[in-house]
Amino acid sequence: MGFLLKAIIVLDAVFFILLILNVVADSQMKQVASEVRVLEKKLSEYKDIEGETKSFVDKIAVYRQMESQRTKVGGNLKFIINQAKNVADIDSLVLKDKNTVTIDAVAPTPLNFNLLINNYFENKNIKQIILESATLRGRNNDYMVSLTLEM
Repeated sequence: MGFLLKAIIVLDAVFFILLILNVVADSQMKQVASEVRVLEKKLSEYKDIEGETKSFVDKIAVYRQMESQRTKVGGNLKFIINQAKNVADIDSLVLKDKNTVTIDAVAPTPLNFNLLINNYFENKNIKQIILESATLRGRNNDYMVSLTLEM
């Protein structure tokens, strides 16, 4: 009986050790599960941000695409205005479309318009200049010219 008693005591000790290990492992599992729930809750707070961020990134991509396709006319308009400063007074400047500008200008002599047109041809972006009308305004003793510039 001594052997059986020793075997029972050893098995009880092994069972007790396994029971303690089970309690410790169960406790750690509950702690990890609790941490996972906390992290899931924090992560769920950010789920809407993902959609907003994706939408924002898509908008940036569309903006960049449109910006690359946009025709920039500001430089040409600045050139048109600057070339007329000392030669003629611009009464009106109308941007008809991205490639066409109509100008009504007034100057004291026809030579001024010749200089203005020559100045415009210095810009390689201006492809064609169309003289729409030229009028001598007798009362003011000056000339009015309408031009269409194609870029």
